[in-house]
Amino acid sequence: SHFFAEQIDLAKHELNFGSTEKGLQIWRRLYVRFPDLCLTSEKALNLFIDLGCHDEADVLIMEARRRFPRYKAIYAAAFARVAYRRGDLDEALRRCDEVRRRFPRIADGYCLAGACLADLGRDDEADAMLARGVSKLSSDMELHVQYAQHAARRHAWEDAFRRWEVVRRQFGENAVGWLGAAECLKQMGRLPEAERLLSDACEYLDKNPWPFVELAHLATLKGDSDDAADRWEAI
Repeated sequence: SHFFAEQIDLAKHELNFGSTEKGLQIWRRLYVRFPDLCLTSEKALNLFIDLGCHDEADVLIMEARRRFPRYKAIYAAAFARVAYRRGDLDEALRRCDEVRRRFPRIADGYCLAGACLADLGRDDEADAMLARGVSKLSSDMELHVQYAQHAARRHAWEDAFRRWEVVRRQFGENAVGWLGAAECLKQMGRLPEAERLLSDACEYLDKNPWPFVELAHLATLKGDSDDAADRWEAI
């Protein structure tokens, strides 16, 4: 299982860097060796869908539902993800409705629906959907992140900042909340506060490079090229 997880991470890495074909080759090799793991791992199924194999994924999900009925919540969410990745947003919304009705504690029922509504230009509905998910699943980081990102995409910087602050307080070991909150402060012209926040992040997350990178960018934004050069050299 350790090897399997390692290879799934490698395939996802290839996808993230644009090597979809390499990622798919890794996934297919794993499926030959470990078909049951591929069908019962939420991460593996979602990766297969994100790699663009939508029709095949529908077939695999149907097979998996028959063979592994106790994973039905995973398959309902994956079924909705297939429709979303295929671009069939109305069908994805219908499938998300089914996920929320049958499995209200599954975050994808809200995350995917929010993404669909945003893509359809129904921003207020998307915001309400994500707010509903956050209220029901307050410990799910991905929901909180998407909720904050949605406000940032609308340039509602005050709302986005408050939402990122929730992420930072609840999930402070992850840099995303710190960086999101600092970006909002920058967009609002509150550069000294952004600098203090990023400095705190560097101290708290001293092994993570991204707060240090953002401090260097901030120095450039302030016009302090010497400070920026020193920060890049330190990085």
